[in-house]
Amino acid sequence: MLVKTAQKFAADIMIECAGHRVNAKSMLGVLTLGAGHGTKVTVTANGADAAGVISAIQELFACDFHQASPLTVMASAETVPPLVGVGRPDPGRNPAAAMAAASCGV
Repeated sequence: MLVKTAQKFAADIMIECAGHRVNAKSMLGVLTLGAGHGTKVTVTANGADAAGVISAIQELFACDFHQASPLTVMASAETVPPLVGVGRPDPGRNPAAAMAAASCGV
């Protein structure tokens, strides 16, 4: 999501983590940072739309990259009845299928 957002802008955008600086438009570069959740990074941008890209990236970080929290996903899974039909195993007839369906969040 970070790389796709950065690629929408013409500005040169760099992201730095623990002294390692990469192009924010490069998926491979961003992955090499190894920055996990809660890691502090510094984003810099140069160009006509630099302020816009900084705002867009700040928004991504502020809303946790638009990810649903585990609690939201769990609540959604509990309120939706399991689907059984074409192409899906019937958990009632096959205990192994029931275990597989449960582990997939069906």
